[in-house]
Order: sequence, then structure tokens, then C-alpha cells
Amino acid sequence: NNNIISFNQVANSLPVISEELHQKSFTNEVANLCMAHRNNKKWILVIDGEEQAISALNKQQEIDKSKILHINNRKVKVNANNIETALAKGNCSAVVLGKNNFQAEQITYLNACAKQSNTTFVVLDNASGLH
Repeated sequence: NNNIISFNQVANSLPVISEELHQKSFTNEVANLCMAHRNNKKWILVIDGEEQAISALNKQQEIDKSKILHINNRKVKVNANNIETALAKGNCSAVVLGKNNFQAEQITYLNACAKQSNTTFVVLDNASGLH
């Protein structure tokens, strides 16, 4: 019967759905931050390996893409010290971490650094969602 879907078909389709939802959430989160900080003369630093999530912002007319500094962490190694330095300089109104390999303690420390520099700090990834 053609109406029966095997477990493998469903299981194989789930990661694709999850990834698509991640990209939409990530794009929406960055778009919301851009809108919230649109009057600031600072960068929105986005660190993620997903080009599709960022390229989707190009379709949104109300977003000032010139304020987004995107670092593809698949091509450039980014460590917590790099982010801490960026936060300490105070040039970012927001820092968004997508998929990353940071430990919980590092995320907590970076969040504290962000608070000191009055910077919005958002961690958004597949495994843990929004922090």
C-alpha cells in the first residue's frame, strides 16, 4: 500500500525538519535583534556556520544588513577569548551564537561579560534552543 510510511522514512525526515526550524528560528531571532537595536550605531555579531539562516535576512527589507557582522565558525575558529575581546571593546549591541562547541561554563562567563558591556547575548542552537 502506497499510503504506508515506514519508520525509516519518518526518522530520516526528522533531522531535515529540525534543521529547517532551526534556520527559521535563528533568522527570526537575528531579525528581531536587528529591529530592537536598529537605532544603535553598533554591530550585531552573529557567529554561526549556517549561511542559509543569514542569507534569509537579505529578503527582509526592514533589516539593516550593514550592521550584521557574520562569522562563519565552520571556516574561522572562534573561541571564547575572541568573543570576550569583542564584548570588552563595546562595539556590539548584540552577540548571537548559533551552533557552537562552548561548554556551559564558557557560555555563563560570556553572558556575564555581555552584561558588563551592556550587550545582548543570545545562544541559539539545535540542541539547547534559546538561552
